[in-house]
Amino acid sequence: MATIAIQDQLSPFVAAVKAAGFQVVSLSEARRPDVVAVVVSGMEENMLGDERIAVDRPVIDAKGQTPEQVVAQIHRLNIH
Repeated sequence: MATIAIQDQLSPFVAAVKAAGFQVVSLSEARRPDVVAVVVSGMEENMLGDERIAVDRPVIDAKGQTPEQVVAQIHRLNIH
């Protein structure tokens, strides 16, 4: 079972991702070796307008999306 790190404020997304068969952990655990993707509620911008998150996994921005749309994006990553 693949593990997805999800930002704590996204509880409806947690339920949908779990229902789709994935294990879910907090965003604070995103660097765990078993985490295959990260879901956030919008990326923070620094003063230079740079929008990067410091993980080497796919990052899905849930802002403006339904939980079902986010699950569909996870499935498109071909994660099992």
